[in-house]
Amino acid sequence: MRHQSSPEKQLYESRCFDIFLCVSILTIFSLLVLACVLIIESHPDPPIVHVNSVQALHFNISSTSLLTACLRIQLSLKNPNKKTSFSVESIMAYLVYQRRYSFLSTNINPFYLQSRTKAVVHANFDATSMFLKSNVSNGMRAELMDLEVVNFDVRIYGRAWFYPSSSWFWGWEMMYIRCNDVLVGFSSNKTSGTMLHSPRRCKVELMFQSKR
Repeated sequence: MRHQSSPEKQLYESRCFDIFLCVSILTIFSLLVLACVLIIESHPDPPIVHVNSVQALHFNISSTSLLTACLRIQLSLKNPNKKTSFSVESIMAYLVYQRRYSFLSTNINPFYLQSRTKAVVHANFDATSMFLKSNVSNGMRAELMDLEVVNFDVRIYGRAWFYPSSSWFWGWEMMYIRCNDVLVGFSSNKTSGTMLHSPRRCKVELMFQSKR
């Protein structure tokens, strides 16, 4: 004859299973939350970037919208992380007019920045009889004639590696640097100028890219 469990025993076993299931779910949930917190905390802070100075030389826009210019831009970078160093490579810099028209570009040399240190980076833009879109050339000429200034943005894109705390998880990241409203004031001859304001703080974003 088959032994049948008593209702009390079945109820006890059911309650034990329910308790075990609840404890297991809570444990798994807690571990997931802890893992998310550790991942977020391990992500490095982006560098602090300023445009320190701009020097414009031989600046000229012809009546046929041809630009000739030498622009020398100095940027400062500070690594705010206590334990994380980083390097940046494949760096491209652009000058953008009215937030949407890129009119000059250049490469920037790779650099490495240890934790809690600073570095100075130079972006040198050169143009010789380079054609500009009419709305760009007309806008710049109007600013020069009316205000003796040119207002543009600096955009920098590079690939960053962080060492050692987060690279094992995050891989490399694209670094986007946006420096808006960089005002260059020109002398009376309109061919040379310098940045008008104090160092301009830039916005820096990091975008995770999976390891390859």
